[in-house]
Amino acid sequence: MIHVPEKDSHLLDIGDPASLNFNALPSRNIQGSVSRMAMALSPKSQRMRVEVDIESSDTRLYPGSYGQAVITLAQKENAVTISSSAVRFHGGSPIVYVVTGGKIVHQPVTLGMDQGAWIEVTSGLSGNEQVVSGSIDRLPVGTAVNLR
Repeated sequence: MIHVPEKDSHLLDIGDPASLNFNALPSRNIQGSVSRMAMALSPKSQRMRVEVDIESSDTRLYPGSYGQAVITLAQKENAVTISSSAVRFHGGSPIVYVVTGGKIVHQPVTLGMDQGAWIEVTSGLSGNEQVVSGSIDRLPVGTAVNLR
């Protein structure tokens, strides 16, 4: 049983591929696919129960085995993604610090899928920019920077 957060539940489909790793079998990566979904969120956890079917030949898995699952909810070819730490909010709107000509430019962006460590940028970046990321203080437009 896998519990998918509400923010991702609308992307689930029967047949979505899943990759599972179990604590009891640390060197094995087991492939499967979503076979059943609760079609409702738990009122306590705001998560949807999902079942994944796997090939069970000689995996030595037992009911109640614990592990981690990655379900591929969507794939986008040539999507522009950046570290989530690169996104700032200015007046409630997302921006990123882009280095142009050795100086900081505040580039407005539109965000797409958010996977925690990285986030999709659906407009505002081409993918060829030099973007500043990490936990830095606010950088005013025109701040000179040295790239390393």
